[in-house]
Amino acid sequence: MKKIIILCGLLLLTFFWGILELKYGSHTENRKKLITVLQQENMDQTGTGIQEDTETQKENVVQTALGSEREIRVLLKSDGYASEYHTDICLTSDGDYKIRNGENSSLCRAGEEIRITSQSDLFAKEDVLQVSSDGGMFYFPELGRAEEDIGYEGSLEIRKTDQGLLLVNVLSLEDYLCGVLPSEMSASFPTEALKAQAICARTYAIQQQESGRAKAYGADLDDSTSYQVYNNRCHGEETDQAVKETAGLVMMQDGVLADARYYSTSCGLDLHMDLSEDSVFAAFLQEDKKRSVEAEEPMYRWKTSIRLSDLQAKTEWKRIESLEITERDDRGAAVCLEVAGQKSTGRKSVCEKIEGEYQIRQFLALADPVITLQDESTREGWQLLPSAFILLNPVTEEEGLTGYEILGGGYGHGEGLSQNGAKHMAEQGENYEEILKNYYGAIEIVRYSS
Repeated sequence: MKKIIILCGLLLLTFFWGILELKYGSHTENRKKLITVLQQENMDQTGTGIQEDTETQKENVVQTALGSEREIRVLLKSDGYASEYHTDICLTSDGDYKIRNGENSSLCRAGEEIRITSQSDLFAKEDVLQVSSDGGMFYFPELGRAEEDIGYEGSLEIRKTDQGLLLVNVLSLEDYLCGVLPSEMSASFPTEALKAQAICARTYAIQQQESGRAKAYGADLDDSTSYQVYNNRCHGEETDQAVKETAGLVMMQDGVLADARYYSTSCGLDLHMDLSEDSVFAAFLQEDKKRSVEAEEPMYRWKTSIRLSDLQAKTEWKRIESLEITERDDRGAAVCLEVAGQKSTGRKSVCEKIEGEYQIRQFLALADPVITLQDESTREGWQLLPSAFILLNPVTEEEGLTGYEILGGGYGHGEGLSQNGAKHMAEQGENYEEILKNYYGAIEIVRYSS
């Protein structure tokens, strides 16, 4: 009798699988995971029968298994994010791993460290290596990141090009997000802020994947600030949990994925304010009443000064006569800077425009400014000014204009979620949905399906 019951159970499981295959297709890996999940969920502890389950529960099991299969391809940049290309790659794994090149394959034991260059015999057949491990994590001992010994899940693809080696990490989207979250937001932030960040990061990643922006490198995005930072910090329990509790959730706006950009600290931006007029922005930035939830953050207001002689020494300008912000966007960020003076290659005075908030921040940072934060601490070594939310106040000496004092606010581009703002909103009791709608306006938070 016991054997008959077991046999009936297996027949019922096979029948149920047939229905699933018709509905979802015969993907080998999905099938294995679905069978495992269904067996675990539906078999009772004695193993003698299948427990009754609702259609809703069955559908949830299926969706969970299939949803976890969405993969993403992450280009891992070189040491310190200096380049897309590597001259050589040193890698190992804590599990046995296989390197495949066409029909050839090599087995490496756990802990075995190898170095790959463009001249490696591993590229004997093709210009692409596929590296996989049965459950092991990959490590790159010589890859400079903020923390050491950070493991990479999934598999690797190493492609030989004329410029060098391209290194791509292929893994599930949710595992990728577990590597993004601690690199983009402190694990000490409140849970609701971490959840908001997870939804932003997931929405952003899928946007980049669908845009094909990094297609030339065989990837969906890279691991640097050019996209969103991945595996610069070690995983944490709090950040992993935030990803898990928001699994699959994204922001939609008008039927499409919302613009999910985010940044560190705002200068009190309000979605309903138009700060494009210079005088209006100046009054806003200098007002005594600080209305933002992050008004006490050190980067909320900052100041610095630059000398024109320092800019001249780092640029093609022989003499800079003046700098003027001639255009701001409606948030108040400088988007056009006019530089007047004489170029090193010419004799006449000219006036040139530097357009784009990033380009302006980069140009002014060439003067090697020391940034003084509102808590009177200082920071130096900036490649960009903290933000483009700035006012330029002329500094004159006996010989005339010598430079500018810069009053600024916030840290980052100012689009979308302010991470420190999210932290303070969460501390005040707001949940992740309230936080996101505060920064993105009329959005819906839904489970994404392509």
